[in-house]
Amino acid sequence: MGMSNCIDTIKKVINSDYLSKSQEYLIEEDVKARKVTIYCPKNIEYVLYKFDEKNLPKDKQKIFPFFNRDIPGLNKMADYMLFAEKNKKLSVFLIELKCSSCSKQQLDAMELYAQFILKSIERIINIERNKHFIFNLDYKINKIRIKNPKKIKSKVKIGDPFEINQHGIFDYVWTDFRIDTLL
Repeated sequence: MGMSNCIDTIKKVINSDYLSKSQEYLIEEDVKARKVTIYCPKNIEYVLYKFDEKNLPKDKQKIFPFFNRDIPGLNKMADYMLFAEKNKKLSVFLIELKCSSCSKQQLDAMELYAQFILKSIERIINIERNKHFIFNLDYKINKIRIKNPKKIKSKVKIGDPFEINQHGIFDYVWTDFRIDTLL
């Protein structure tokens, strides 16, 4: 995985404590150590973040310290945020590995957080450039719920890896997370 200007800026803006320990797999510890392999061609740059309090050092175990911890669901988000860049176009994948009744709410919460991060990145780029024009980041946010993955057999015709449900969420069904098919 190489570096690009946008991915480089994202790495500067987001604290490295939240980098996923594995950049090659999406892992759900609670579900029989479920592991989904990330497949990414060399011409696509990406970085994977996991905003999970239990993976942080004890002194940093509050992702949103300013929110009231007593309100159910307020501090919950999807499992991963993956930033991918190809041809100067940024795609943000918000990924939930469980198919539960609250997965939509977790993806919606993560979308708000992603928008905040992206607006912060635009602001930082504009400060660093100190130009007379405003830089607007070209990006697309995709909400993805990985459900009941299917093995891909070489002799079987490969269909779409996802179906889009009525809430605009990609219900992804392949065992490998193929970034190139989603861009």
